[in-house]
Amino acid sequence: MGTGRGQKTAVLSVLPKHVPLNAVLDFSDAFLAELAFNEAECRKVRLALEEVIVFVMETVFSEGDAEPLEIRFDPTPAEIQICLTAKGLPLDDRDLPVYSSELLDTDEGWAGLNLHLAKHVLDRITLTNQGPSGFFIEMVKFRESGHVMHTMEVSPAAEALHETVHSPSYVIRPAREEEALAISRCAFLTYGYSYEDYIYYPESIVAMNRSGDLHSLVAVATDGHVMGHCGLKFCEGQRDVAELGVLFVRPEYRRYGIGAALWGAAVEASESLSLKSLFARSVTGHRASQELARCHGFSDCALSLALFPRNVDLKNMGGLQGGKMSGMRQWVPISSPREKVTAIYPPACYAEVIAELYRRAGIAVCQGTAASDDGVAVSEILFHVQRIPALNVGMIEVVSHGFRIFDVKKRLRATLRQLCREKFDTVYLTLNLQQAGADALAEDAAAQGFIFSGIVPDAFPGSDGLAMQYLNLSENPFEQMTVWTETAEMLCDVIRTEWERIQ
Repeated sequence: MGTGRGQKTAVLSVLPKHVPLNAVLDFSDAFLAELAFNEAECRKVRLALEEVIVFVMETVFSEGDAEPLEIRFDPTPAEIQICLTAKGLPLDDRDLPVYSSELLDTDEGWAGLNLHLAKHVLDRITLTNQGPSGFFIEMVKFRESGHVMHTMEVSPAAEALHETVHSPSYVIRPAREEEALAISRCAFLTYGYSYEDYIYYPESIVAMNRSGDLHSLVAVATDGHVMGHCGLKFCEGQRDVAELGVLFVRPEYRRYGIGAALWGAAVEASESLSLKSLFARSVTGHRASQELARCHGFSDCALSLALFPRNVDLKNMGGLQGGKMSGMRQWVPISSPREKVTAIYPPACYAEVIAELYRRAGIAVCQGTAASDDGVAVSEILFHVQRIPALNVGMIEVVSHGFRIFDVKKRLRATLRQLCREKFDTVYLTLNLQQAGADALAEDAAAQGFIFSGIVPDAFPGSDGLAMQYLNLSENPFEQMTVWTETAEMLCDVIRTEWERIQ
């Protein structure tokens, strides 16, 4: 062992013919435990390391290889980096095997399963062919424990600031490219590494603002210091619908109303951009963020159970959240309200609550019929799957079933099994509620264990969505839940009743 980047490192060198796999994995557990990585982090690293070593043994090493496999553990306060160097058969890092759940009846479909599993328990993995120097694999797992998000303590400097500054002066304006690093740091101080990956890469923030995928606003002090950020993040394939979020304020500037001011400025920006609607996802660990949305006219429309990370300390806003917090999805029209009656195809079991949610959102709906032309009917299946490791959740979107209901049911079942095998806590499903046949898909999903979540206005271009969810964890998601409005209470009661019924 040695020292590196402020903490001790370790290097293992093992012969390819006799890799003591269990011993290597046990060493990894002990090494990370000594560095105060928690049990869940150690388990994810162990799984990834095992899958990567097996991949290397099966694809890189040949029978006569004698060069040792080198495994280097290099920790920092924020992450563990594990690097493997293997000298053996050349591999093309541009053409690595890709796992496919649709080809499980062939050898090809299983070929990339090792890397597939490793990728989805790690925060980053890169594979590089270094020619004569061997094949290099870098694995990175961010440390969850010890991040700012788990304590949110106010620093001594911040306490001094609160004692001396009653109302700091600031302006809110579009972010400048040179402020991207300050935005990333602000995100880390607020959420640790529990937010979506792009926010921790200044170049990604710049690129997304340039492309129009993100519209960043910042609160800036008179000395040019970035105090907080809020953004409009645009949905894929839609430029008239955005999520209002990416909201964070540096700890030393909290309790001055800066977050509320940023939220209001983002709503105003959406009006100037002529957006059709906005949605937000507020935490259910306290009422403040839910109330912020309500004050700006947002309507509660869906409750996503176990969405946010574990063990976040909300301090005086809700205390330590021992389990995973849920998210309340809220929606508001920005342009004029819909004039055309929306035809929907809800399953009978949810028809009443769906109609009530639409009524409370101010959207007129009617029950569609099989012969209706109001639904989107295309021959191509549009089936999207997204994994968000930072939240440990999976998301499935059925934008269009192409009227191939049986095929979509089969794909949905296979995808759910795979996401559960990958140990995601929750799997969220959004169906096209305005496409005839949505009711049949929803009923089949319910038979698989999905329960109700809500409605998603403007989920897809020209269509609303029906939201369902599958819980793959044992904890009670309602234990520390706090909701604010009558609609939120109705959603909570409906979903809790269904969840309790299937337990």
